[in-house]
Amino acid sequence: MKRFSLNEWIIMGLLVVLKLTAHLLTYDIYEPHRDEFLYMAMKDHLAWGYLSVPPFVGLAGKTASILLGNTVFAYKLLPALAGVRSLVIVFLMVKELG
Repeated sequence: MKRFSLNEWIIMGLLVVLKLTAHLLTYDIYEPHRDEFLYMAMKDHLAWGYLSVPPFVGLAGKTASILLGNTVFAYKLLPALAGVRSLVIVFLMVKELG
């Protein structure tokens, strides 16, 4: 794995903060989507699998509601963090491939 310079760390950090800030500032502009209502219901009926989504969706919803309460913010934070993680992975891939 190639080493990162300080400038590259700063750029990656700024992009991560920008993406997370955009999510946190706009999470309450729109009402929950119908899929989000489904995910909220799945947390109350955990199962090993569902027809449309893997069992992790219900488990993630249950974890979010336990840690952050039963709010829209709680259900939109985990996807925002997953998006930030994806951004970091893409940055690492770009660095590795040059």
